[in-house]
Amino acid sequence: MSDVFNPYSEWLGIPLDEQPPNHYRLLVITLFEKNSAVIEAAANRQMNYLQEISAGEEHIDEAQRLSLIHI
Repeated sequence: MSDVFNPYSEWLGIPLDEQPPNHYRLLVITLFEKNSAVIEAAANRQMNYLQEISAGEEHIDEAQRLSLIHI
């Protein structure tokens, strides 16, 4: 078992065999979703979730990186 923190698996529940995740996987939406309202709602949901779990968290840098780069 590794002691290296992996925000994809720890916070987002993405297994190692699905990493690195694509944008759709990060947003937990259907692959190639075209509805911009669905995409926007998913992005807002994930951003809010990352903000909640990273408040006061020792892994704030990882949360910010996921929020700014991937979502």
